[in-house]
Amino acid sequence: MQAMSSSSAKQEAGEARPRGAAKRKRVKGVLRKLQDQLEFYFGEANLSKDRFLKQKADEHSEGYVSLELVSSFNKMKTLTSDLSLVVQAAQNSPLLQLSEDRKWVKRATPLKDTSDVDVRTIYVENLPKTSTHDSIKQLFKVFGTVLYVSLPRHKTSSDIKGFCFIEYSSQTEAKDAVKFFQTAKAAGDKSNPTANPCPHGTQGGVAGGEVDV
Repeated sequence: MQAMSSSSAKQEAGEARPRGAAKRKRVKGVLRKLQDQLEFYFGEANLSKDRFLKQKADEHSEGYVSLELVSSFNKMKTLTSDLSLVVQAAQNSPLLQLSEDRKWVKRATPLKDTSDVDVRTIYVENLPKTSTHDSIKQLFKVFGTVLYVSLPRHKTSSDIKGFCFIEYSSQTEAKDAVKFFQTAKAAGDKSNPTANPCPHGTQGGVAGGEVDV
């Protein structure tokens, strides 16, 4: 009986190890996604446009925003309901700073001047109805670093409106993208979206706090 008990214990331990490893892998994946989303929220491209989040930061004397509030954002809720994971993800990020009580978060560095955002942003039309932030980023990242994609949707149906704003890290990248798609259009190619410089004064398009870039 003693031998059977020992054998059973070893078998259970052997089965537990893969389960434990799988759980750690899932948690690690969630932490990575949470960190990416937090860094997007507090990134230069989004925070300079996200009036709600920027207002919350301005309300705090040191620029912090409640982690509990950030955790309530729709995108965050799809990733986890565990606030401790959000805290850990923020702590893992070199771009973010936690308060001493670990209840508040802010950028580790101040926002830079974004007055050139319009010249780094392009306006894209004739998007396929199935377009997503990811598909748009994949298509346009060949011209440079895509910092931000604003993809407006109809409030009633949640369908995309057929256009978007794409912010690049430099004016040269934005010009290259516009040149490519305008050349294709001039050649009679109707399979691709159309791209133009961002209209002056739009500040890189519509702010969109829940954007996945």
